[in-house]
Amino acid sequence: MTKETTYGLSFVQRRDARTWDYELSNHSAANLGTLVGDPSVEDTAGFDRSARTLDEPRLVQWRRTLGVPRIHVLPDLFSERNTQAILYYLLMLIPAVSVLVLALRWRGHLTSPAVLASPGLQIGVVTVLSLLLNLFLIRGNIDSRLGEVIVPAAVLAPWLIAQILAARQTHPPAGAVTHADGAPATVYPPPARRWRRLSATLVAGWVALWVGLYGTAGDRLLRAGVIAGPFGLVDSLRDQWQRLAGDPLDFWAPEDSVAGSRILIRYVRQCVSERDRVIAIGYMPELYVVAQRRFAGGMGVFTHWVDSALLQNQAIARLREQSVPVVIIDESERAHFKEHFPLLAEYLEQRFRQGHRLEFLPGDRFTVLTDPARVPTGTHRTLGLPCYSASEPD
Repeated sequence: MTKETTYGLSFVQRRDARTWDYELSNHSAANLGTLVGDPSVEDTAGFDRSARTLDEPRLVQWRRTLGVPRIHVLPDLFSERNTQAILYYLLMLIPAVSVLVLALRWRGHLTSPAVLASPGLQIGVVTVLSLLLNLFLIRGNIDSRLGEVIVPAAVLAPWLIAQILAARQTHPPAGAVTHADGAPATVYPPPARRWRRLSATLVAGWVALWVGLYGTAGDRLLRAGVIAGPFGLVDSLRDQWQRLAGDPLDFWAPEDSVAGSRILIRYVRQCVSERDRVIAIGYMPELYVVAQRRFAGGMGVFTHWVDSALLQNQAIARLREQSVPVVIIDESERAHFKEHFPLLAEYLEQRFRQGHRLEFLPGDRFTVLTDPARVPTGTHRTLGLPCYSASEPD
């Protein structure tokens, strides 16, 4: 019998790898108390743990009391996965429609007020840029890629809506009249109908809704203090000002950090001199910024785009001239590094022979290599790693 059956839980949605939303069918205090005390349940939310009562809206209480069944209208319509898919196809559609509109304008089949000095050239450049960004940047982890290509689409979308609202389809003259001075004048059909304006408004509103849902606009406004009113906004601005004015190390890698990459950032700041450089093998570009130490070998990140023999030899030549006491290796990236940077890997193995293996969380493993030619000035109290500056912790 599963835990869901034991406690009368009906699955609603999964938020992330460790968090699920359920609806309870057994609301008794005894059942809630047993659920809270179950060692296999890491955490709970949505009810008072001490009073053992549910914290639920009044409408939900009435629905449960009256026995009204839960109805799903278009389930998962506003889910994150659907939002990603819709925004993806929207980003692909916007430049395609822009090309079509530009072609119709160029062929003379569509006319609209020119809000730009050279609309064909300017919008054409933005359209090409949007197409290129979509082609080369949208891949793999799409949730982090959509934001990188949104700017050209955000420029094209208002222009398209304006064209749809104001466009006139070119027809043969619907009639001819003569001015008082005898000059002929051509009469065209009336401009866009109301249905076109309504359709464009609905589309714009629908797009704004999807973008807001995907960007968690409500959560961001709440965290910014906007929803809390003027005083909440002032408090939020004050907190942000204090955070920006402080040391980024305290924000990104505080003393109570549990992630290995962040703990090692603090180690580098404390135990590597400002005159020295550091190598981080793995995707840790923030290490150099937050620790305020320069990267060695001329490579901040080791990717397969810069793994040619020429570039590897150039990096090795730089390393021979630089002071590099510490190399940090993310063990999950070691195999990839050896495969794509064999020359550089061989050089590091010859120069740095003293390795310290660390595991901070299950699977969060790092190896710290140190230069045997360098004499440490102390030892890091927590990690036990050698320090090469006068600012190591006591």
